[in-house]
Amino acid sequence: MNVVAFAQSSLLPYKNPVLSVDERVKDLLSRMTLEEKVGQLLCPLGWEMYEIKDDEVHPSEKFKRLMKEKNAGMLWATYRADPWTKKTLENGLNPELAAKAGNALQKYVIENTRLGIPLFLAEEAPHGHMAIGTTVFPTGIGMAATWSPVLIEEVGNVIAKEIRSQGAHISYGPVLDLSRDPRWSRVEETFGEDPDYADIVFAVRDEYKDQTESIGQKIMESPAVLSISYTASTMDMVNRMLSTLGIVIIVLIVSAGMLAFVVLYNLNNINITERQRELATLKVLGFFDGEVSQYVLRENIILTIAGILFGAVFGILLHRYIIVTVEVDAVMFGRNIRPISFVYCAVITCIFSAVVNIFMHKKLKKIDMVESLKSVE
Repeated sequence: MNVVAFAQSSLLPYKNPVLSVDERVKDLLSRMTLEEKVGQLLCPLGWEMYEIKDDEVHPSEKFKRLMKEKNAGMLWATYRADPWTKKTLENGLNPELAAKAGNALQKYVIENTRLGIPLFLAEEAPHGHMAIGTTVFPTGIGMAATWSPVLIEEVGNVIAKEIRSQGAHISYGPVLDLSRDPRWSRVEETFGEDPDYADIVFAVRDEYKDQTESIGQKIMESPAVLSISYTASTMDMVNRMLSTLGIVIIVLIVSAGMLAFVVLYNLNNINITERQRELATLKVLGFFDGEVSQYVLRENIILTIAGILFGAVFGILLHRYIIVTVEVDAVMFGRNIRPISFVYCAVITCIFSAVVNIFMHKKLKKIDMVESLKSVE
């Protein structure tokens, strides 16, 4: 007893099992540098930290550099084997080798770091330890379908024993994950949730559509029912609203077209009026009416193309703003614009431009060559 007592008293306080946990932790923290404390928070990938040689497992050079430079306090998925880790039956850890790997890593850390703090080994176990030679259970959502907490607890105990027997300390599993949206990519890892329904939907066959009102009245007789709404009524209301909205859209399109026509016509008219002497000179030089029109109206064509391109980009932003603005809580409008819509816009704009060009061509034909002899006022 005296020999044992002397050996324990010669240990550093944080290594002395006789002292309380609080005393040991306080002593250890007082000896740690800031870098060592931060290193204890690190949890790198563990499957790169060992090397298998025959039937023995040794720390890899990467692990040795990690402990020397980072003082890592934890490794994750050291024993894991799957396509992501690229660990297979040939190069992975079976249960016996896994235990040897854990012992080898812990031995190296204790003997080759300043304070000899052992590692935490954490493993992935969403439905069984993801390692070679372990038990595979149904996924979390599958186990939840059993509605048996006792059975799931037994599964958890088996997983814990398998992981701890290989030297690991922590397992990652679904535990309290709840899935509210099936589009989440990890639904299979969750236990799901027992929903508390606030609404119940009744479907009435087509042959009983005329009895919808009477069925609704019978449902309302139940004291648990506060209100009832009919999807057919909602659909009728939405259709009426959309039909009215369709008329508004047509008015806006026609108004925009008329405005575009007026703007194009005025711009071209002003352009020709201010350049009348120049255009008359072209005729004096022998240009035909068609050539004079091409000379002037090519600017209109360029503006039309630029307007189509700019309008397509600006139209997307304007469309999204209008849709979001006019939406109400009960109705959501689609944000998609069909490609054919851009084609329609471009064709209509080109038609307006062509009509303006026809009118301007007639006006250009009326320019007299005598205008070229008039002085500039």
